[in-house]
Amino acid sequence: MRVGIKGGGCSGFSYNYALEKTAKASDLIFSEHGVSILVDPKSMKLIGGSLLEWHNEMGSKGFRLRNKQTSKSCSCGQSFSL
Repeated sequence: MRVGIKGGGCSGFSYNYALEKTAKASDLIFSEHGVSILVDPKSMKLIGGSLLEWHNEMGSKGFRLRNKQTSKSCSCGQSFSL
């Protein structure tokens, strides 16, 4: 699974999640519980030290990134600013 950052969203940056079969040569790879997480170097500068977790709340489920570097996040948790 790839975790990355792209410009946009209501707070300036948004998180991007995608399923990928192969890593790029420049990717950083983190493995836990048989799952590999791919992060490109530019995104790593903005999400380094974050915690990726699964949430399942009323009406909403999916991945959530708890990013310690953010100064502000939107209420949906999918975009942020530094």
